Amino acid sequence: MCGIFGILSDKKTGAVVDAAIFQDIANKSARRGRDAAGLFYTRGDEYRVIRSNAYIKNLLGKSSIQNITFDMGHSRLITNGLNDNQPVYRDSVCVIHNGIITNTDHVWSDLELKREQDIDTEVIAAFVAERLLDARFELRELGEALIDNFKGAISCAIALPRLGKLALFSNTGSLYIGRKNEAYCFASERVFLSDIACKEITQLKNELLLLDIPKCVQPATIKEQKDGRADLIPELGSHRQEESSLVYPRHELKRCTACVLPETMPYISFD
Repeated sequence: MCGIFGILSDKKTGAVVDAAIFQDIANKSARRGRDAAGLFYTRGDEYRVIRSNAYIKNLLGKSSIQNITFDMGHSRLITNGLNDNQPVYRDSVCVIHNGIITNTDHVWSDLELKREQDIDTEVIAAFVAERLLDARFELRELGEALIDNFKGAISCAIALPRLGKLALFSNTGSLYIGRKNEAYCFASERVFLSDIACKEITQLKNELLLLDIPKCVQPATIKEQKDGRADLIPELGSHRQEESSLVYPRHELKRCTACVLPETMPYISFD
């Protein structure tokens, strides 16, 4: 479980987003992952990525997020790719993702772009980047393409600065969007938005929502803050022989209909 969250100005008004609102959403999202954190935001006429092994509250204290029109972030609970934090940025596509993709290797095998990281989120960025190279591909078809090609849990925000678009998608429903003070706010849980008095809160599930963000053709500036932790998490499938020897016997035990304790529990007898 990870937390994804963000805020962006309503382009029609051109308003600068309230940094305090973003910080509030980020702090609430922190409970969904304390292992690492990252931000992707506009600064002047450029985009910036900052990633860290730090807790999101610590990262916010070291980042200047004032006078911006768009900011999205990620609070991570590590499940794979210990040394690869989010947001994932490659080929001018930036992704923050909550969930686990179970057919990562299969999707990579169908792509021409090469894998550079262990984290499963990278395949979303590469998949989108390759689709955008096809002149026949329309961005509004992206949601259907994600459903057709990916297995597992995906709730994500995909920023496309060159197109000036942000795509929000979830196949689990763990993504909500609302409005507050001429800005859109999104987060992994409805309560995070209702607590800050967002209006028109909507759950996204199996549908794609496209929003406008500032256009920029220049590559994003990336800043990494790592502490050099060793990755002790084994790769999936590296212990298949041991896995095949595991036995999960199914016991048929009498259980109390009130407390569900089994008949093997000491000092319990059934009449």
